[in-house]
Amino acid sequence: ESPKFPVPTFSRIHCVQGDVLASLVPLQDVHCKRICTKPYQQLPKDDPYLLAVKAHYRIDLKLATIPVTGSFPPGVEIAKEIKGPFTEQGFPLGLSGHHQQRGKSRVNNHMEFTVVYTDGTAEKQEDMPPGTKIVKFTAVAHTFQHKPETCYDDDSKNAGWTWDPLDRTKHEKIMPQMNTVWSYSVKWFKQQPDGTLVPASKLK
Repeated sequence: ESPKFPVPTFSRIHCVQGDVLASLVPLQDVHCKRICTKPYQQLPKDDPYLLAVKAHYRIDLKLATIPVTGSFPPGVEIAKEIKGPFTEQGFPLGLSGHHQQRGKSRVNNHMEFTVVYTDGTAEKQEDMPPGTKIVKFTAVAHTFQHKPETCYDDDSKNAGWTWDPLDRTKHEKIMPQMNTVWSYSVKWFKQQPDGTLVPASKLK
């Protein structure tokens, strides 16, 4: 099992933990939403964050008590002869660089969340409307170098926005004096009694 960052440590380094959960609206899909831009100064080789990326650390995150299960995009090389998704609890902090022959290490700065819910019981689940219950919470962790023309404030302009996760020229590399944009997307699905998933957007 991969090592995990405790939430307080992660919150001090990034802006994802509290801000993502605070901005999620139950049953409302998001194509892309920027959370913050985080400046990073020159990172020494023994910086805890960089070492954590190289050690394949993952981030614990919970939504309504359900822990996230995270993975890399399919086909992304995680280590020598090991490719994604590689799914387990928590989502991966980044991609290690030099010893994987890809230059700089990468930060996973865009989370692609999927939330599955069912009809709930009389007991209301935290942060969810009455009668609904989250049963699955997953995240695909992407590294992506945002530009002014990506992830607009008007989310309707982000519909259909996508990129090739295997295109290394678009990865967010850990560089001196970098400003990393943190973002996420989310899709909600209702699980039917027969196990099929229906997009929440089609049930409105």
